[in-house]
Amino acid sequence: MTLSPWLLCQLAALSAAAWLFFRTTRDLPPAHAGALRWALVRALPFTVVGALCVDYALRVVGYALAGARGPLPVFGGLMAYGALFGLGGAYALFVRGARLDVYGALDRVTGPLALLVAVGRLGCFMAGCEHGAPTSAPWGVRYPASHPHFAELVRDGLAGGGAAWSRPLHPATLYEAGFALAACALSVALLRRPSTKPGGVFFAGTLVYAGGRFVSEAFRGDGGPSGADHGALTTGQAMSLFAIGLAVSLALRANEARAVAGAAPAVKRCRARSGPLG
Repeated sequence: MTLSPWLLCQLAALSAAAWLFFRTTRDLPPAHAGALRWALVRALPFTVVGALCVDYALRVVGYALAGARGPLPVFGGLMAYGALFGLGGAYALFVRGARLDVYGALDRVTGPLALLVAVGRLGCFMAGCEHGAPTSAPWGVRYPASHPHFAELVRDGLAGGGAAWSRPLHPATLYEAGFALAACALSVALLRRPSTKPGGVFFAGTLVYAGGRFVSEAFRGDGGPSGADHGALTTGQAMSLFAIGLAVSLALRANEARAVAGAAPAVKRCRARSGPLG
């Protein structure tokens, strides 16, 4: 049986992410590290659940906003952001159920998830799915007529029906992979700094990847769910803004929690000096 380049890259992405997660948790006490690793293993099935359900939910919303004309959208599409939200959300819930610090746990998994996206997007580039818009840049990519997705390029007006090659296209998925790799590198570097506050790695990594994804979406040329326009933004850009908002919200909550924890000892000392009332 021959495996496709896309599937090989996805398997490589999972292996690379697992290796990095093992590395980012090996400095923890064995029981703590084991609990985080088990939480991630239990969260893995929710990758598929999130990828399927978020994609379908967004398509149903678009269907309703368009007036609910025609048959309902068919269930079965996949969305990368949905996979990330499903995995990350389930992981956080399992960590919380184990009574561990959620912010610190998210910091440990940010780099591995970014690496998962970076390697996985290489598979998308090799497969030719989620192709870019036309470009005159010297790094533009042309696909041959024998390519499995050449019919999609013809449909989108990026290649002629009898042409041997497509027009030069932006390697949009490589742009996204580059931002994901940058987010991974930044996350690993911040995790090694003793001065990094809990939640800081997750905030910084999410900001870099989601911001980069927002930019790379402008170079997409496909008409898939992520590349479809909904008003002024594509679905991928809207999801990127949601991810940034989520990261900001969690960062603010982490700062608030630290402020409350820091104030508690001072209140206790004040009460001790004051003595009993009466």
